[in-house]
Amino acid sequence: DEDYWKVEAKTQQEEPPPPQAAISSHDAKPSSEPMVIVDMTRLDANIHSKFDKNSVNDSAAASALRKTIESNYATYSKDASLLSEGTIIPCGSSVWRDALIRLRDERPGHYFAPIFPPKSK
Repeated sequence: DEDYWKVEAKTQQEEPPPPQAAISSHDAKPSSEPMVIVDMTRLDANIHSKFDKNSVNDSAAASALRKTIESNYATYSKDASLLSEGTIIPCGSSVWRDALIRLRDERPGHYFAPIFPPKSK
């Protein structure tokens, strides 16, 4: 019956977005690896995406900061103050793309970068 599907579609659209904590890696698929999304604008206000939510105004500065965070991944990913203020957002590697889209919509002008843990040798 087609009416059944119309009701289902309406119900799904009316649900509020999941809370920020839903981004965490415990919601990810079992094959997901932990990683973080970093609000680069909170770390350096000169790095932003005020003019286009899918780009960054200073790619060289963003790249340098990203490399710093990657090389100190354990320190940044466990920093309690950065975690509590939402600068570092734990995420699962299977859901980070959706989380990134949602964060860009929730915090316009902020530039977010996915940071993966260093590969084990």
